[in-house]
Amino acid sequence: AAAHEARMGELEARVAELRETAASAQSELAQVRDERDQLVAANNDAQAALVKARTRAADVEAALSRAQQSAASSEAVQAETYEAELEQARARTTELEGEL
Repeated sequence: AAAHEARMGELEARVAELRETAASAQSELAQVRDERDQLVAANNDAQAALVKARTRAADVEAALSRAQQSAASSEAVQAETYEAELEQARARTTELEGEL
């Protein structure tokens, strides 16, 4: 009977130890889950920021393209204006040469 009681005491001690270990493991698991949730939230924020940055980059590229097209169009109009002025100057030169 004494050996039985001693064995029961050992088993009860082991059960208490296992419960403590299980409680500690559950606490660590909860901590790891919290950290994971924080990382997931940070990743989601980073993904959203990346989408926003890519959208902004596309908007800037489109604006740059429009500006380049506008500049090219403006240069073409300016070149036509200069050509017209050059033709007028040549005509006037020819006219003045004829008067001399």
